[in-house]
Amino acid sequence: MVDIVVVVFIVSSISSIILAIFAILFSMRVEERLKKNFLRLKDVKDNNHERTKEVLANMDREADDIKTTVMQATYIYDLLSIHLEIFLSFYFYSKSNYFCN
Repeated sequence: MVDIVVVVFIVSSISSIILAIFAILFSMRVEERLKKNFLRLKDVKDNNHERTKEVLANMDREADDIKTTVMQATYIYDLLSIHLEIFLSFYFYSKSNYFCN
């Protein structure tokens, strides 16, 4: 009976050691996969960050272009208003001189 207990103890110990080794190897493989996945996620995050910076830079350029266009349109409007005032003043001045003569 004692011989059986010793054999069972030895087999149990050996199987526990083998299971522990497999558990360690499994956890190392899982750790490596998690590390690779984390690095991929970090790369994706960095790429998204770069794209976000590019989009914001494009928006800034577009805003500057719109601002420039509005400023130019305002300048042209002011010039046309001045020319129209000059034209109308000459027009009405010449009409008034025509009727005065």
